[in-house]
Amino acid sequence: MSVIRTSGLGVNFGQPVLRDVSIDITAGEFVALMGANGTGKTTLIRSLLGLIKADEGRAWLFDTPTSEFRQWQRVAYVPQHLIAANAVPVSVEEAVRSALANPKQRWRPLSREQRSSISSALKRVGLEARGKDRLEDLSGGQQRRVMIARALVTGADLLIMDEPTAGVDQGEQTRLAGHMQDLHEAGATIILITHDLGPVASLATRAIVLGQPSQNSVRYDGPTPPPARWTEHVWHHSHDAEPEPRLLEDP
Repeated sequence: MSVIRTSGLGVNFGQPVLRDVSIDITAGEFVALMGANGTGKTTLIRSLLGLIKADEGRAWLFDTPTSEFRQWQRVAYVPQHLIAANAVPVSVEEAVRSALANPKQRWRPLSREQRSSISSALKRVGLEARGKDRLEDLSGGQQRRVMIARALVTGADLLIMDEPTAGVDQGEQTRLAGHMQDLHEAGATIILITHDLGPVASLATRAIVLGQPSQNSVRYDGPTPPPARWTEHVWHHSHDAEPEPRLLEDP
C-alpha cells in the first residue's frame, strides 16, 4: 500500500523549487529525505500535506488524492520550528490532548481511555512528570518528544519529522532515535527530513536526495547511505520555508 505517492509534482515560487518529483513510499518504510539548502525538502512535505498547492503533477496520501484526504489523524507532522513567538501558552498535557480534538466532540470531556492514553504516551517518552509544565519551557528535544507523544495517542500511521536533531544534544538525539524506532517497529511509516545521517537517520533504510530543479528534483532514491557524490554538498541546512506560524499546525 502506498502511504505517499507523487507523479510529476512541481512547485514554483516565482521560479521552480520542485520539478517532476515522482516517488512512492509504501507502508512501514523509514525514509530519510535529504538535500542541500533550497532544494525543497520542506516544500515537498508541505505540498504533500496540502499546506502548499502544487503547480504541477499530483500527490496522494494513503492512495487518496491529497485534495480529498480527510483522515488527518493518521498523519503526525513535527515541523522544525515548534513554537512561534506569539503562540498561545499551553501545557505539555494540553499539547498532547489537542491531538485528540474532534470537531464533533470539541466540548465533551475526554473519556477515561483517552486520559489513560495521554498519560501512557507521556510516560513512554519520559515526560510523565512534566505534564503540567508549559511546552515553551521545555528544551527543543523535549518538545519533539511531546510531538511524538501526540503521534502515540492518535495511533498515527505516518510520522513526518523535519530536522528533529537540529540544536539537540547527543543524549536527546539518542532518545529521539529510540522513540522513532519504537514507532517504526509498531508499524508506522516514518519520513525524516535531515542533512546528517546520525543516530536518528541511521535507522532509515531508504534515502531520497533532492537537488536543484534543473530537470528532475530527485537526484537519488535508493538504499542508505546514498553515494557520496549526492551528499557531499548537503551537510549544511537552513529551512526551505519560513518558520511555522503556529504552535501545532493541523493540515
